[in-house]
Amino acid sequence: MEECGWWESLVAAALSLGPVPAHVAFIMDGNRRWARKRGLAVAKGHELGYHKLEQTLRWCLALGVRHVSVFAFSSENFSRPREEVNALFALAEKQFTQMLEDDHILQKLRVRVRVLGDLERLPSSLQVLIHEVVDKSKHFEALTLSICLAYSSSVEMDHVLSCVSKQVKLGKTSPEDISPEVLSQFLYTADSPYPDPDMIIRTSGETRLSDFMLWQGTRSFLSFPSAFWPDLSILQFALAILEYQRAESFRRAIEAA
Repeated sequence: MEECGWWESLVAAALSLGPVPAHVAFIMDGNRRWARKRGLAVAKGHELGYHKLEQTLRWCLALGVRHVSVFAFSSENFSRPREEVNALFALAEKQFTQMLEDDHILQKLRVRVRVLGDLERLPSSLQVLIHEVVDKSKHFEALTLSICLAYSSSVEMDHVLSCVSKQVKLGKTSPEDISPEVLSQFLYTADSPYPDPDMIIRTSGETRLSDFMLWQGTRSFLSFPSAFWPDLSILQFALAILEYQRAESFRRAIEAA
C-alpha cells in the first residue's frame, strides 16, 4: 500500500470539507463472484480482496477516518467448502505474518489492529499470529482497524449474555440492573473510542447486513455500491461518503432547528 496518488489526495481533500465519519465499517462482499466471473480460483478473489482493503485504508487515512471495521469472515462461513475455508485461513496467516514485519505498511502508518469474534474457532497457529499483531500495534494511533473474524452479531450477543450471566452468578450484577447500557459493556467493541460505525458500506449491490454489527449499527448510515469488493473504486467510495455527508448535514440541520 503506497501513499495516495494526487487524484486520490484531491478527492480526499474535497470530501474533508464536509462531515467526515469517524468510524466506517465495510462488508467486503463479492470476492468469490469477482473470481468466478473471470474464471479464476475463489482464493484469487479473496487475495485481491485483501489488496483492496489496503487501498481502502489508504483512502480512509487520507480522508481522516479514525476507525475502520471490516467483516472478513462470518461465523456462517465455516459451512463453506473445506477447501475454501482452509484457503482463507492460509491467506489470513500469510497476511498476519506480513503485518509483523517492520516494513509492512500498517506498521509504517501506525495502524492499530484489533481482531473481533469467536477467535477460539480459528486455527491455533492463526490465533498466535493474531495475538502478536494486536500486541505489536496496540500503541499505534493513526487509525484503528478492527478485523471481524469468526464473527456475527448472533455470536457477539451469545458472548454478551454469557458475560452478563457470569456477572450475575458472581453477585456483581443483579438481574434487575441488566439494561442496554450494561449489555453494551460486554460487546466486542466496548473498549473502542468509536464503538458504533457512522456508516456501513456493503459492496456487490446486496442490500442486507448479514448479521454484521446489528447492535452497533442501529443508527449507521447504510450504503450499497454495486461493485464487487475487489472492483471498488475511489469514485464509488467518494459517492458513498458524499451520500453520508448529505444525510448527516440534513440531520444536523433538523436537530439545530
